[in-house]
Amino acid sequence: MTNDELSASEILAWKTRRAYAVAFVGKKLGDGMGTDRFGETSRHELTLWTGERIGTCALGRGWPVRSYIGPRMYQIYATVNGVEYTGRGFGEGMAVVLRPCAKQKGKVRQ
Repeated sequence: MTNDELSASEILAWKTRRAYAVAFVGKKLGDGMGTDRFGETSRHELTLWTGERIGTCALGRGWPVRSYIGPRMYQIYATVNGVEYTGRGFGEGMAVVLRPCAKQKGKVRQ
């Protein structure tokens, strides 16, 4: 399987949701200052391992951890194709395992 075929299969998997999926927290989109701090420009890219952008994510509250990976872990909130996900990770440049949020626009996920 080539990298292009693998990337296409991952994009298809994101469209036909699984119980969880792995993505990477990319670079920050904008400066996040002033009134933009809660908008699109205060978020990070959410990418596949190939670097292809599939959505956006925001780093929520962080807490100190004792780990060789990093000193701080964050709750990460992501949006892909209009579906909201959550997971825990170490921030920009790191992988995060995401699961769909329990409630999606007023509906409880079955």
